[in-house]
Amino acid sequence: MHQQFSFEEVELHNSEHDCWVVLGPIGEKKVYDLTAFLEDHPGGPELLLDLAGQDAHEEFEITALMRTPLHELQDIGHSSAAREMLQELCIGVLTHDNEAIARREKRSLERRSLLLTQSPALDSIYAETRRQHQQLHRRHLLCRFRRFGGAWTLAALGVLLLALGALLRQAWRLPVD
Repeated sequence: MHQQFSFEEVELHNSEHDCWVVLGPIGEKKVYDLTAFLEDHPGGPELLLDLAGQDAHEEFEITALMRTPLHELQDIGHSSAAREMLQELCIGVLTHDNEAIARREKRSLERRSLLLTQSPALDSIYAETRRQHQQLHRRHLLCRFRRFGGAWTLAALGVLLLALGALLRQAWRLPVD
């Protein structure tokens, strides 16, 4: 059975030498000691240290959304391997303390409102990510076009367009000219 911790106990573990966080939805909060994992965290130790001694559930789930390119949004969240590794770092469960819960909820609302006020900035980040992704695809297609030679590629493209036209006419039941 896991040891039980109050939120006040967790708040004391907020340094690079002693880094605990709380994760999990309300009613299922668990305490994790991330101290040994700080240097191995792919996002760097700073991300975890900013959340040391706090309930980091929302950040754990939402950070992936904020850092995920638009074309990968269906893969939001930490990987299953990361979630399995996290289970090894679990040291206990959080006890229910109404006062601490109220403080956490207030901080959570403040963080959510901060995210909402930053949403225009996120929109511009998403737009820039989409633009970069499209440029990458254009460069990739242009390289393939040059590699296989213009004439052959144009002929293949012509055949594909004719086939696509035939499929569209069939789908829309348009008369053939």
